[in-house]
Amino acid sequence: MHFDTSSTMFTLQYLCYVNRMKALPYSLYNYMFRSSGSMHGILANAENLFQSKIHLAEERERINSLYKTKHQVDLRRYYAGSLLLSALELGIKLSKQWRNIKLFKQYSNNQIVRKAINSITTQHAPLKFKIPIILLKKKQYNILYAIFFLLNKIGYQTKIH
Repeated sequence: MHFDTSSTMFTLQYLCYVNRMKALPYSLYNYMFRSSGSMHGILANAENLFQSKIHLAEERERINSLYKTKHQVDLRRYYAGSLLLSALELGIKLSKQWRNIKLFKQYSNNQIVRKAINSITTQHAPLKFKIPIILLKKKQYNILYAIFFLLNKIGYQTKIH
């Protein structure tokens, strides 16, 4: 089995091969986020964050393809929302500097991410999500990024959860 990404992707890929599974009532693994850890370095650098998000989207699609081949089930609907929220998160984090808009556009225009964005409905979404989702769907990246940029400039803490 090929494995070259996070433990989460390994677990998802592994699950493509299992026939039965049982949950344990206790944790066998704890992930700790440290300011000196590799994840901190990824989140601190715009290019690294972008590359990490793209890699994760591609890995999800690869695992989905494997799962679809083995079980004839498309899992995309289970992670489409995560890809959309990653686009918003990337826009918020990158918008501290206007020059990062190209990374935001590149992620949002990625074929895998576009499919996810287009599959999300806004019917029951709260207004704070509806507007950015509609802007993403209509590829109005400059407007959305400008909103994030201005909110950053006035010190407004934007959260997507």
